Amino acid sequence: MPNVFVFAGAGTGKTERIVTEAISRVANKGRILILTYTENNQREVDNRFLLRHRGAHNCFTVKGLLTFYLEEIIRPYQRAIFSKRIEGFILNDSDPHKRNGRNIAGRTEKLANGTFNPMYYLTPCGTKAHSALLAKFAWTVIKETGGAPIQRLAGIYDSLYFDECQDMVGWDFEVLALLTKSKKFSITCVGDFRQTIYETACTTKKPGSSPEKVAYLEKLKFVREEMNESRRSVQEICDYAGRLHAAEGYPALVSNVIAPNEYREHQGVFVVKASDAHAYFALYQPVILRHSIKSGTEYDGLPLQRMNFGKSKGLGFARTAILPTKPHLQFLQGDLMAFGNGKTEEPRNKFYVALTRAKYSVALIVPDAIAGNCHLPVWPRP
Repeated sequence: MPNVFVFAGAGTGKTERIVTEAISRVANKGRILILTYTENNQREVDNRFLLRHRGAHNCFTVKGLLTFYLEEIIRPYQRAIFSKRIEGFILNDSDPHKRNGRNIAGRTEKLANGTFNPMYYLTPCGTKAHSALLAKFAWTVIKETGGAPIQRLAGIYDSLYFDECQDMVGWDFEVLALLTKSKKFSITCVGDFRQTIYETACTTKKPGSSPEKVAYLEKLKFVREEMNESRRSVQEICDYAGRLHAAEGYPALVSNVIAPNEYREHQGVFVVKASDAHAYFALYQPVILRHSIKSGTEYDGLPLQRMNFGKSKGLGFARTAILPTKPHLQFLQGDLMAFGNGKTEEPRNKFYVALTRAKYSVALIVPDAIAGNCHLPVWPRP
C-alpha cells in the first residue's frame, strides 16, 4: 500500500477524512496512530472519533508528535545513548544552545571521547529533553539502534497518520524518511501548506519552507491526493483567499456552500471603513479576528467573540471581521509583494487562515482613507 500525502485545503474536511478512514480500518482490526503537533488538533481528532465511532477503541490512538518521539522512539531505547531515564521534555521557543546569539560552551553533540553529550539533547538535570531537538534525538536513536524503534512500531500499529504535516520541519522529515523504510505499516500525511503558522522546532535545517516540504514528500515517493472542495466558505471567500498564494500553484478551492436566504443579501469579502465598524458589528455580529490581544482594543467592550488568527485555525464561523496588519493592508491595496520580504511565511499564512474561517462573509476593517483603494466592495454599498 503506497504512502499518501493528502493536500487538504481549508475547510475541505481533512479531519473528517482521517476519522472516517480510521473507523473503517479499526473495524477491520487495523491499529491506527494519529500524530499531530498542537493540543487543539489532538482534541479535535479524538473528539470527532469518539462522536462518530460512538466511543473509544483500543486500536485507535491520538498522540502529540513530540510525545510520540519521546514515548515511542526515544525512551524505549534511550540506554543506547543515555542511561538516566528521560521523564519528559521542555518546550523551546529558540535554539537552546545559544544565548544572545552566541553558542553556549560545552553544548556540542558529542564529547571528546566520542560519546553523546547529555547537555546537547537534555536539560542540565538530565531528565528532560529539549523540544527543539526531539526529532533529531529520535532520528539518532533509530540510527544508533539499527532501526529497532521502527521494528517496534511495526508490531504495534498498521497505519500512521501525520495530521497538520505542514507544521513539521527539518528533522521531522528525516524521521519520516526512516519510517518510510518499513513496509509493515502505511503512512498518510495530511496538511495544507498555506496554513503553516506553527513549527515543531526552531531550526534552520531544511526542509523549512513550504515548497521544500512538498518536494521532500515527493522525493519520498508519497502519492499526492488533493482535497479542494470547501465545505466551509462561499466561493467569493475561496477565490479571494486563493490570491494570497497564487504564485505557488496550489489547487484552487471550489465551494459547495449555498447560503440560505438570511445570508444571501450580504455574502463575500468586503472592506469596512473604521468609522463604520461599530454599525457593521451591530448589524452582523461577526467574530472579530486579530493578530494579537493588543489589536483592536477599541472594540474590546463590544459583546462579540474575539480571537487571534492562530487560535482560529481549524474553526469556522458564519461571519468574521478581520483587523488587518500593515502587510495585510498593503496586499489589500494591490501590493502582491506585501509579504515578500518577510523572514517566514507566517504573516501571509495567518492572513490566509483568517480569511478562510467564515462561511458567508468576511469584513476587513480598514482606515477610511484607504477603503477606496482596496479593490473590494466597500460596505455599505451605495
